[in-house]
Amino acid sequence: MARLDAAGLLRGGLSLVHANHPAEDDRSLLRWRGVVVVHCPGAHAWFDREPFSLGAWTRAGVGVALGTDSSAGNADLDMGREVALLRSGHPGVSPAEAFEMATRTGARALGLEGKVGELCVGAHADLVRGWGEGVGPRG
Repeated sequence: MARLDAAGLLRGGLSLVHANHPAEDDRSLLRWRGVVVVHCPGAHAWFDREPFSLGAWTRAGVGVALGTDSSAGNADLDMGREVALLRSGHPGVSPAEAFEMATRTGARALGLEGKVGELCVGAHADLVRGWGEGVGPRG
């Protein structure tokens, strides 16, 4: 991280995906620079990683978003599943906190805060809804 910082690459709008092995000062450096860490619980499980240190990241003030990674290292690319995996691995995370990580913090990680990931004036209405029986334009 120190090399990335020296090169001017650590700044707000940057997403650091996985962040499995941070050095001692990395969390405070990333918080200071406004970097968001993206945790992918499905990929984390796929590769049998040691438990993700979610509490250490959040206590340090680093925003943690949820992601799916890719089908090359995840059984499914379903954000609902990622939220469920997060909550099963971190039972202290409330539904509201998990939802925030999957929406607003995810939008911030992509540099789209205020444009997606929340219902507010000026944001895109990019909601996804199930299309089962009785649901949809004809249901």
